[in-house]
Amino acid sequence: MSKSLWLVPVILILSATDGRIGGPDAISGASATNVAEGIDRMTVLAGTWKTDGQAFDTDFSRAGHDTSTLRNDCWRSGEFYSCDQYVNGKSKALIVFSFNASDGTYNTYAIRSGGAPATSGKLKIDGDTWTYENPQDPGSQPPYFRTVNVLEDFTTIHFAVEYTRDNLHWITMNQGVEIKQK
Repeated sequence: MSKSLWLVPVILILSATDGRIGGPDAISGASATNVAEGIDRMTVLAGTWKTDGQAFDTDFSRAGHDTSTLRNDCWRSGEFYSCDQYVNGKSKALIVFSFNASDGTYNTYAIRSGGAPATSGKLKIDGDTWTYENPQDPGSQPPYFRTVNVLEDFTTIHFAVEYTRDNLHWITMNQGVEIKQK
């Protein structure tokens, strides 16, 4: 998996709660009833992040170390939140979020630079853990991919990019940390 593909879901991870990730006022699951509140949670994505990751040799990745600077140029328009995502100074993807208040999940849409087809996914939040999944429609075939982010605070994210062929055993392709710079 190329750097730009694993970075796109990795930075989509923070929530704007009462100052504690997953705190008692956090919106999660079925308790989320307000689309505006759900979309407002994404506002903390804006800014510059330093990424330090370690890739492993798998069927979909090669071993190596990677550091990158990620800049999210973000804005809200109505019931959507969007970020033009720059990796090391180059625009790589436009990410659009929409919030489903009935189940507390987010739909994510990534439009990559260079004319590649857009992709979609689902973001599920459980406390400090944010999981980005590719949709697994009844007819879709493995492997399935996901990015799991564990939020230490509003400025530190521990991530793992994983895949599975059986939907039970997940294999880590890449893991690391992101630190917000500004």
